[in-house]
Amino acid sequence: MKIQLNRSLPIKYVEAENKIVCGQTFMDITEIEDCPAFLLELLEELNIPAEFDYVAERYNQSASEEAYNINEILNNLIEEKIVSYTWEQDRYDRHRLFFELSGMNQADSMNTLRDATVGIIGTGGIGSNVATLLAAAGIGCLKVSDGDLIEESNLTRTTTFKESQIGTLKIDSLKANLAEQNSFCEVHTLTHLLSRDKLHEFISFFSDCDILVLSADPSNAFELIGRLHSEINIPVINAGYLGRMGLVGPIMDAHSKPGFEQLFNRDVFENINTTIRINKKYQAPSYGPLNYIVSSICSHEVIKFITTGNSILKEKRLIINPDNYETLVYDYKKDLNLNSPTQHYPDNGTTDQFDIIADFYKNHREGASLNRVILDDYVKEVILKREYATALDIGCGIGTYSRMLDLCSARVVALDTNKKMLDVAREKGGQIEYIQCDLIEYESDSLFDFIILSLVLDHINDYCSYIKKVRSILSREGRVLCIVPNHVKDSCTSHQNDKMVIENYFYEGVQTKSRLDEHGNFLCELNSFKRNLSTYVNSFIDAGFSLVSIKEPRHPDKMHLGHNFPYFTVLEFKYGN
Repeated sequence: MKIQLNRSLPIKYVEAENKIVCGQTFMDITEIEDCPAFLLELLEELNIPAEFDYVAERYNQSASEEAYNINEILNNLIEEKIVSYTWEQDRYDRHRLFFELSGMNQADSMNTLRDATVGIIGTGGIGSNVATLLAAAGIGCLKVSDGDLIEESNLTRTTTFKESQIGTLKIDSLKANLAEQNSFCEVHTLTHLLSRDKLHEFISFFSDCDILVLSADPSNAFELIGRLHSEINIPVINAGYLGRMGLVGPIMDAHSKPGFEQLFNRDVFENINTTIRINKKYQAPSYGPLNYIVSSICSHEVIKFITTGNSILKEKRLIINPDNYETLVYDYKKDLNLNSPTQHYPDNGTTDQFDIIADFYKNHREGASLNRVILDDYVKEVILKREYATALDIGCGIGTYSRMLDLCSARVVALDTNKKMLDVAREKGGQIEYIQCDLIEYESDSLFDFIILSLVLDHINDYCSYIKKVRSILSREGRVLCIVPNHVKDSCTSHQNDKMVIENYFYEGVQTKSRLDEHGNFLCELNSFKRNLSTYVNSFIDAGFSLVSIKEPRHPDKMHLGHNFPYFTVLEFKYGN
């Protein structure tokens, strides 16, 4: 197959430093330092597509002379998305570039979209725009329902319809317009408004959809979707308004806790039965520009869900302020207190989310991750200040800090409860004793001179028992390095430019965070315990430790939020005064 430079990636050569810089932002930057001469020539030549085997043969000798394997070089360039396989440039070419830049396989993504069926309930100012965007993106089949006619006011809320179509059924005109936009997209219609009487027809019509967009606004819409979920398990994403605010999400399926029916019972049914409606002529506002914002975000989440199976809006709702574009994510699962505060670890569902993180860390923890960029240089500086007879890494993950300790310690022990993390750690080498167990269960045969807990205590309910256990296995005058999520960053609910809004500073308890990959895409959700800095510091002091230092490392990229807001807090303690 032919390969060429990734057309979506700026690539520059910094002559003074002899390095190649690929990408524009912290999420996609890759640097190749000490660039061999043949590599620069190879990349310049790949502005023009060429067969992989031809390139490998052409540069094999040059690479061998500098002790490089050319096939390994080319495969690494492809894996890092610096070089990509070519494809025939079609109507979706720029979308394909976006997928490649996002770390996705463009061919797989486009094939998945082509084979997908998306349902849309309601084709007004939001639903019609969602349909238009999804058809343009290459969705193979759309199923849309609406029983309304186009009226003149619809023309201010969406650009999908035309004056000549006023008085016609929305879904008929939408189908005709989509056929002109993308004739490859099949469109099937159901001429009904969402109602209890017609629900059986909706269930039959949408039963084969991969995801369903709810943009209709009857007061009992959530109740009806709850009933739909009792018959068929289709993920549903809601999009609409709350007063003047735009709403996208939540995405829920039949197994979601809470589900749409629970939300109806809590938010709608109670109001219907305990309040009296005074304004009989209330009409929800609809504003064209905000409709497009909501529709665009909704469409993007649908595309992400179809191509990756993930969305940051699972059981969450995004609220958009049109005045300043601030956003707030409302977490239904957290609000309904479905996580037990009494358990040792927070509930992360049936899937071990740390398995997902281990797979990501294997290739990216020591490359483009925030931990590496923000933390590792400072942590290494602290670790290498001394030499240790014995050192312990608690919650070692893939062993990044264990290997640092191995450089200055006679003996290193590393603990983690996740087998996959430890498997990766062992693959990366070092004279380190890796043990799969929880700290509380660990029985040490010696005291340690240095102990590190990196992003561990925020995953432990009874964290004080961990601190006491650390004290019991630490030598007198021994040091502890404890890294925790920064409490200010964890208290921020939204941001605008270089400012962030803090709304829950004093809250301590379970919170859900979205973990992102090296491209900023959703990786998984992880529940942890939010605690303030004073809580951690005082707990260590109460256990007999004295505070040596506090550090909030800064992200070096001025364009990154971490340059203005600390992501982590690094605490160094000494046992005794």
